[in-house]
Amino acid sequence: MEDKLRGDETVVGSDGRAIPLRQALAESAEPLRRFLWRLSGDEETARELAQEAMVKALVGFRRYRGVSSFRTWLFAIAANLYRDSRRRKRPATLEDGRDLHDAGAEAGMMERRLDAQKAWALMQSLPAPKRKALVLRLEFGHSYEEIARILACPVGTVRSRIHSGLEDLRAAMGEKVGEMP
Repeated sequence: MEDKLRGDETVVGSDGRAIPLRQALAESAEPLRRFLWRLSGDEETARELAQEAMVKALVGFRRYRGVSSFRTWLFAIAANLYRDSRRRKRPATLEDGRDLHDAGAEAGMMERRLDAQKAWALMQSLPAPKRKALVLRLEFGHSYEEIARILACPVGTVRSRIHSGLEDLRAAMGEKVGEMP
């Protein structure tokens, strides 16, 4: 079997229809970068990881089985790359226990509205598993099933992480914990 791509490969689009691989990559580039930026809080890191995820997807394209959309598969690659990058790089911590990475992300948000700053800072303070699930659901609109595939965990775990993450955010914002509007 030849490992080179022919150039006419198709993948499953987010709507379930077959689309050209080139189109899927082009349409996924910006959402992928935003996803990684929301996780890392750093634009340069997000760009580097997004590029690395796309390269890994192309190199490993033969492993794509079409069970989920190409974007879901690509986001799973990106989530794994982000997790691995965090493992390799132990964050330096401030005296209050926050890592410098999160504090830098908070500082970068100062030009935005106060509410947006507070929400972002609170989102960054969540443990990575909750933050990933929330970003995929709230920012990108992925279904629970897609998030489960991206994060390689059961759907029930995704539901629990989202619910718990929302509770944590509401409690931190001083709001009554209840159903999401």
